[in-house]
Amino acid sequence: MEKEVIRISVRNLVEFILRSGDLDTRRGAFADREAMAKGSRIHRKIQKQMGAAYQAEVPLAYRTEFEEFSVLVEGRADGIIYGEDFVMVDEIKGVHRDLRFLEKPVEVHLAQAKCYAYFLGKEKDLLKIRVQMTYCHLDTEEIRRFEEEYTVEELEVWFRWLLDQYYQWALWQHQWKQTRNASMEGLEFPFPYREGQRDLVSGVYRTILRRKQLFIQAPTGVGKTMSTIFPAVRSMGEGLTEKIFYLTAKTITRTVAWEAFQILKRMKELGGVTAFHCENHDIVEYCRRTCVETGRTGPIYHAKSRPNLAESEAVARVLSLARLAGDAPVYIVHLSCKESLEAVRDARRKGQKNIFVETCPQYLLMDDSLYGLTGMEGAKYVCAPPLRKPEDSQCLWRALADGTIQTVSTDHCSFTTAQKALGKDDFTKIPGGMPGVETRGALLYTYGVDAGRITRERMCQLLSENPAKLYGMYPEKGVIAPGSDADIVVMRTGVEDTVTAADQVQNVDYAPFEGRKLTARIESVFLRGTQVVKDHQVVVEKAGRFVKRGKYAL
Repeated sequence: MEKEVIRISVRNLVEFILRSGDLDTRRGAFADREAMAKGSRIHRKIQKQMGAAYQAEVPLAYRTEFEEFSVLVEGRADGIIYGEDFVMVDEIKGVHRDLRFLEKPVEVHLAQAKCYAYFLGKEKDLLKIRVQMTYCHLDTEEIRRFEEEYTVEELEVWFRWLLDQYYQWALWQHQWKQTRNASMEGLEFPFPYREGQRDLVSGVYRTILRRKQLFIQAPTGVGKTMSTIFPAVRSMGEGLTEKIFYLTAKTITRTVAWEAFQILKRMKELGGVTAFHCENHDIVEYCRRTCVETGRTGPIYHAKSRPNLAESEAVARVLSLARLAGDAPVYIVHLSCKESLEAVRDARRKGQKNIFVETCPQYLLMDDSLYGLTGMEGAKYVCAPPLRKPEDSQCLWRALADGTIQTVSTDHCSFTTAQKALGKDDFTKIPGGMPGVETRGALLYTYGVDAGRITRERMCQLLSENPAKLYGMYPEKGVIAPGSDADIVVMRTGVEDTVTAADQVQNVDYAPFEGRKLTARIESVFLRGTQVVKDHQVVVEKAGRFVKRGKYAL
């Protein structure tokens, strides 16, 4: 019997063995597509600049025999440089980090290059070979290089160590696969065949055998599920397939999708916009329950139970429903992570219209490290979606500047510290949300305008003009012009101020942004020409009136 050949890429091998630190699934397969596109362009640009001695995108592979199976490690080196008295492998990486603080190559990056160097060294029967790590900043295109020289002998020792580490996992997989396949031998269809079901089973099996695609439409009761799963399992036992993904919807999920679709269609007819808070309820509930059942009840597990993908999956699903409803206007509120942004950008690139997005100051200026504060301090920052990673915040700021995001709100919820403490033994009982409506403007000016991230004009669009257009209130609201309501905010800039709970107007005993420095302060607010805030104090209460919304015009 021919030995099994386990194939693995160089990148997957080194990342599997050497990756350390935060196990963040947003890296790799779920990497920022925009950054990946930039990286590809940088690769091509650097490769073109290297001259005739530079061979780009060189395929390399190395096969190692073990008693039970063979392991084939393969990949493509970014570049090979053939000098007069040396051979060098060049590995190019596009990064966002400041290269001034990069003191040495990242271990997994260097490991990729060392693998290619070893493969090439063995292929060319070299004694020594050089490795060059080329780092290029994706925005500035600044380049920094690191160079090392290795003997092929020492690379061989290192690579065999790497492969020995992988062998332990590969052996377990190999043995498990043998056990699994043996259990499938002689498997028979577990039920009497219904009319036409045998033909359906045969059709699915032939499709798998021929590596084709099959679309099946049949009424309920035919037995489609078993007719597809059974031949898939049989084919796995015969080595024709490796994995089976069975995707279905629970009744509640189908109901919610149907209702959302009907609402989207109706709102489009009325000229309105449907707002969605996007998180996959089933994923969140499963993660929450798992955390609580295993005794992980602190505030940090609020964030861990609501991963980025729970949000981005829901965003993509809502956008699909809106597209199906004829590009019905859809408003994604509280968007917090880069994966959701990419779902929005992807839909727009495909031509979908009427997509509007909101984020909040907490997602721009805070991160999930706050959940690790001692005691119940972390509970103050429990909101949904939760605070994310710093890299998510950076993506959101860029999205504000380039127009991907249209508004900045707060999701204001003025729960007190006593109310937050209700979840001291169970994070699922912590009331979600935090106060912030009165600090939004000053924060956005300080950390947006004064920091050079957005312009003053853009800030005014995000806070005033765009919301008015979105809800059909423009030009009555959202602009200073003849005939428009004289709703005016007077902000003093160039000040040195600090956010404190004691100084706030909102009725809550803490300030999430406590201690934050401000360079702007709202001193006066005029509502339809009447001053309602003077010297940072409310002087006229209950001065608002109902404004009937019109059709969206953003």
